[in-house]
Amino acid sequence: MVSKYSASPLESVRDHVARYESSDGADGYERRGFQCIILTHIGRRSGLLRKSPLMKVVLEGQYILVASFAGQEHNPLWVDNVLTNSFVQIQDQDEIISTSARLTNGCERESAWRAAVAAYPPYAEYQRRTSREFPLFTCQPRPGEHRGR
Repeated sequence: MVSKYSASPLESVRDHVARYESSDGADGYERRGFQCIILTHIGRRSGLLRKSPLMKVVLEGQYILVASFAGQEHNPLWVDNVLTNSFVQIQDQDEIISTSARLTNGCERESAWRAAVAAYPPYAEYQRRTSREFPLFTCQPRPGEHRGR
């Protein structure tokens, strides 16, 4: 991945990422009793690394990225970044996993959505708030690139 990082303009996101990374997830892994990961992706226009805290969802050993944006009417910015460049990294506590993310569809999406709501029940309420269907991405680990910190 590209080495130059551009922190979020949102203070809460910037702080969450900094706390999580500096503590290998000890500070920031749990949020309201649910587990978080940090998604590292490449900005589609800037080419810089961007980082987004997301709720942890795992289905059959693969991470599922849920673009809920807390039920807002538009997708979070990271969605367009991942659609442009599917190579992303996930930090899960002290592990960093290089993956390739792909949009889920059909029956696979239904299974991923059930797993998402089971992992973080507020997703169901977020979905009711908006007319858009949340994009869900399945992350396939890239061979030989999984590592601890």
